[in-house]
Amino acid sequence: MNKGECSKCGKTVIASTINDGVCLACRQPDEKSKTLKKNNASNAKNYNAAPIATLYATATVVLMMGILSGLIIAVLGGQSGMGGGYLVIVGILVAIGGLVQWAFIRVFAGIALDIKAIREKI
Repeated sequence: MNKGECSKCGKTVIASTINDGVCLACRQPDEKSKTLKKNNASNAKNYNAAPIATLYATATVVLMMGILSGLIIAVLGGQSGMGGGYLVIVGILVAIGGLVQWAFIRVFAGIALDIKAIREKI
């Protein structure tokens, strides 16, 4: 392994990490990266919470529609004659599917809130 010495701090480091005689630790970020960091910080602070609220509202609508349609299918299946047992099972599965979809959407909305909080702290 080739080693070199940093001209700024005098430390001996791996030669591949030295650029223009200066090690990675001593290198100052250029103006372009400073501007990029500043823009990212301002974008994070101006983040809109409307998409997250929309996710929560969508989750509630999915839950209500899933439970309601599952209940309707199960009741109609229970009232029908032969083969109604299958419709009851399908209705229960539709209601459970709506509940699972609601849970997944809520998890994704929670992840989005966590990412928003992390961006605001940075």
